[in-house]
Amino acid sequence: MSASPRSARSFLALLTLLRSSLLRSSPPEALLRPWFALLGLASGVAVLQVLLLPSWPRASELHQASLQQALARAGLTVSPLPSRPAERRQEQAFSSQLGWTIAPGAQLWIVNGAVRRYEDLQIAFLTRHRPALRLQGRQLDRPMPASVSGVIQGHPAVQTCLVPQHEGPAMPGVTRTALLRASDPRRQLQGLRDPLTLAGRLLGLLQPRAFACVLVTLRSADGAPLPPRLWPRLLPALQSALSLPSAAVIPDRNPVPARPQRP
Repeated sequence: MSASPRSARSFLALLTLLRSSLLRSSPPEALLRPWFALLGLASGVAVLQVLLLPSWPRASELHQASLQQALARAGLTVSPLPSRPAERRQEQAFSSQLGWTIAPGAQLWIVNGAVRRYEDLQIAFLTRHRPALRLQGRQLDRPMPASVSGVIQGHPAVQTCLVPQHEGPAMPGVTRTALLRASDPRRQLQGLRDPLTLAGRLLGLLQPRAFACVLVTLRSADGAPLPPRLWPRLLPALQSALSLPSAAVIPDRNPVPARPQRP
């Protein structure tokens, strides 16, 4: 019975000796080196993933009832059409495509489109995989500013892309230059100036910057010419409805993954 306490004291003394020996041979910074190496390796892998496999862009959803109310306030009678589900590709993303029958023989289609690269923010790129929205024979000769007319699948049509604004109505544009000018440069460059935001994007903790606009298409349903006063009536109503903060744009807080589509 008396040997047991002495054995325990001897064992504790041995542990103390080993601990002091370990600390003398391995300073505290040496013990942290493996963790720093592991952290550096994880950061490198995350950066390579962003560079080689960048995140796909996301497009915020549009609120159909809010847009329909805006059209009704402009004195337009509309009837909803079946919507097209949201889609995502490596270089671009779309919200659900909303449609209405507006006036006899005319259809209105609205969809929010986002691209990963700023040079792709233009109507020609957004519609290249959507034949029902791809305009041919483009002419920038509409009386309304920043609109383009032509034909879609043989039917007369007119298009523009609206960039929501925090002050005033959404700004229309067709080309990359016009749409980027309508975007907020301070918001787009914030991630490049804030080290924490930039690090979060490189590590995949934050969503990458996205360049987006709301594509508005008015096309003839029966091939007849569009009513000449219809476009000037509906476009200002949509511009006002998309003034931020807007009930027509649903914030992308916890997005549901859309159906992936590869080019």
